[in-house]
Amino acid sequence: PPHCVQASDGAALHPRLDTAPIAAIFRKGIHPDIDSYSAFFDNLRRRQTGLDGYLRGLGIGRLTIAGLAADYCVYYTIKDALSLGYEVTLSERLT
Repeated sequence: PPHCVQASDGAALHPRLDTAPIAAIFRKGIHPDIDSYSAFFDNLRRRQTGLDGYLRGLGIGRLTIAGLAADYCVYYTIKDALSLGYEVTLSERLT
């Protein structure tokens, strides 16, 4: 079912989330005809979100990943992170 549609309430950050420490936001699923489960690529791997370059630019090689839904977005983000050479930990408590 449609969810997290751009410019909808479902795509908004929670109003109680302190966004002050957020340095960057990476958008995925911006093409209406191509799903995008991973935080790194669209499902056809035609477009990157920019997350990989951003993390590498900061010298980050270890990631802790959490989110919704574990069997899609979290799974594919972890899969891509591993294929890109990151060391990955899943935060089950936050997923």
